[in-house]
Amino acid sequence: MADKEKKQQMLTDVSSYLEKGCGVIMADFKGLTVSELEEIRRKAEGEGGTPKVVKNTLLEKAFEANKIQGYESILKGNTLAFFSGEDLIKVLKVVFDYSKNNEKLNVKGVYFDGKFFAGKEAEALSKLPSKKELLAMVVGSLQGVISNFVGTLNGVLTTFVGTIQAIEDKNNK
Repeated sequence: MADKEKKQQMLTDVSSYLEKGCGVIMADFKGLTVSELEEIRRKAEGEGGTPKVVKNTLLEKAFEANKIQGYESILKGNTLAFFSGEDLIKVLKVVFDYSKNNEKLNVKGVYFDGKFFAGKEAEALSKLPSKKELLAMVVGSLQGVISNFVGTLNGVLTTFVGTIQAIEDKNNK
């Protein structure tokens, strides 16, 4: 495949990720060894992420094609982009955890839900519960409410049966 065709294919791939509503984590990977790069790729892929080394000009074109603005300050230096449509927060947690143990990987910014986050905002985003954790919290809350409701109904029913029994006992005397 010719170089121009490869670039066009990569632009198409990146644009399709953005069109699908995928979030993007952009990190500087300068100084990472090949084995370190493979390690972070495997970890991100394990959480549903798609890591790609992308030229900044290609990302700019993809953002512009999707009418996304505000990326200018983030796209400097080397860029390793992690795309995630399923649960960006899970992938972001993996990237931030890896960057804490390896200072060569620095998160430059995150595009999520139509907005760019950089620095402390991106780190705060990584501390949010993942989609799966949020669902578990909601289900747990609902389960507690339903359990209380069933207990209340059981108490009312027991009282009702006891009252009927008392009336029957009174009538039999």
